Amino acid sequence: MRKIDLAKTPLRDLNQDLHRQSAGTNEPDWEIVNSMGFHAVAAGVDAPININIRGSVGYYCGGMNKQASITVHGSAGPGVADGGSADGRQVRHVGTRRAGDGGPVRG
Repeated sequence: MRKIDLAKTPLRDLNQDLHRQSAGTNEPDWEIVNSMGFHAVAAGVDAPININIRGSVGYYCGGMNKQASITVHGSAGPGVADGGSADGRQVRHVGTRRAGDGGPVRG
């Protein structure tokens, strides 16, 4: 499992690493810690990988996701899983959500 600490790794670097993944990757499991409410964490992922985010996230976490299975273990802002492909998209949220956010998150 690849573990990324956002207290040490810039969000842009994380998202670029996630975008480089493809089917058959040798890094199918990712854990992100210290997400600190950042916006657009794991946005635009187009690979069948598992991403566990340990901490709260801001707007558009997992947005434009096409294939990844993403679990947020913390609170999440609006737009979670927004704008992605309905086929194969899986974003699971464990924790509190922003009041009034009616996105397609299961949890």
